[in-house]
Amino acid sequence: SMLLSKQTRDAIGLSLKESLVIVDEAHNLPEALRSLHSCRLTLPIIQSALEQLGNYVAKYSDRLASRNLFYLGQIRKILLAFKKHLEHSNASSKKPMITPDELLVELKLDNVNLFKMLRYLEHSRLAQKLLGFMTRVIPEQDGSTVGADPDTSDGLSKHVSAMSVVQTFLEKLTFSGKEGKIVVDLPSADNVDSRSRIQHPAFRYVLLHPAAFFENVLNESHALALVGGTLRPFV
Repeated sequence: SMLLSKQTRDAIGLSLKESLVIVDEAHNLPEALRSLHSCRLTLPIIQSALEQLGNYVAKYSDRLASRNLFYLGQIRKILLAFKKHLEHSNASSKKPMITPDELLVELKLDNVNLFKMLRYLEHSRLAQKLLGFMTRVIPEQDGSTVGADPDTSDGLSKHVSAMSVVQTFLEKLTFSGKEGKIVVDLPSADNVDSRSRIQHPAFRYVLLHPAAFFENVLNESHALALVGGTLRPFV
């Protein structure tokens, strides 16, 4: 995953320039890219991010510059639109897949500049700042608290900021519909149980064109070899 993620490589100072990159068992590459670049944003995480943001603004509103207050207001507007859409979605109105642009138009957020928003989130490190501003836990449907294990529930680890998940999903919304699309997951009477991953309504970004996220490896490295016993040789 460190090799495939340009952000991770930049963060740890790993450069592929003048390097020969060899990917063994390369038949797993498309699935690895899909897993790395897919994203799921659940209703409890949106609610948690809203509460953290509200607590942060309430405490520091008199110290924040007008520019910061503007962006915080824009983020709150986006979160409220996400929350309203998931709370009022039902099976009859659910579409199989929509592009990020279609979702933004449907949520009336097409006038929001997501690129400026993401630059603000990155430079301000808002996700890290909000980590300590949660005052309550959100109960799961089975009575437990928001999950300590994000791999087995729709909850969120207490060590991960809800805003960081929102920020990741916003990044996906800046991609084109060719690269991936959005699915709205809705719980039903058949899958609301402790073993099901769909316990809450959620937005899910599905990567459809993994090659688009591998081009940075191909362009940065000096040479690239994809090898594996199940691959057909080609030039």
